[in-house]
Amino acid sequence: MKSSKIRLPSIYFSARFAVIAQIFCIGIVPLHSATVSWIGGSGDWNTPANWSGGILPGPGDDVLIDLPG
Repeated sequence: MKSSKIRLPSIYFSARFAVIAQIFCIGIVPLHSATVSWIGGSGDWNTPANWSGGILPGPGDDVLIDLPG
């Protein structure tokens, strides 16, 4: 007697890949924006040490620049 293999539709594997990709992305992308404050005085905008938390603000972050004058 010959054994036969069950073939699953390719949609099963596509859906499985989509779920794995979503789980992976959720771990990387923050789900909320952060408030990042400028602490660098007259320093360079692109230096992470000049921002609170030591990171540059991202596109979804709220930025607070509280300088006198």
